[in-house]
Amino acid sequence: MLGDEPVAPVRTVPVTGSRASVPREEKVIAMKRTTVGDVMTTRVVAVHKDASFKEMIVKMREFRISAFPVVDHEGRVMRSRQR
Repeated sequence: MLGDEPVAPVRTVPVTGSRASVPREEKVIAMKRTTVGDVMTTRVVAVHKDASFKEMIVKMREFRISAFPVVDHEGRVMRSRQR
């Protein structure tokens, strides 16, 4: 169940190479065979609920991400609040 497992921070590795060199037809064929499990992140970059806004921005820049889960003191993903 989501939120039951602790979230471990990881460092990301930049992707190298050019995707433009692969013909469109081959990309479509590869996408049809690819599952979510093939491309999902298994180690997630998260921010602690008590982190400052500045810490959050630093982490976003460091890992080049625009969003991440917020975790509690036990490393469990917190539910989002609806407005």
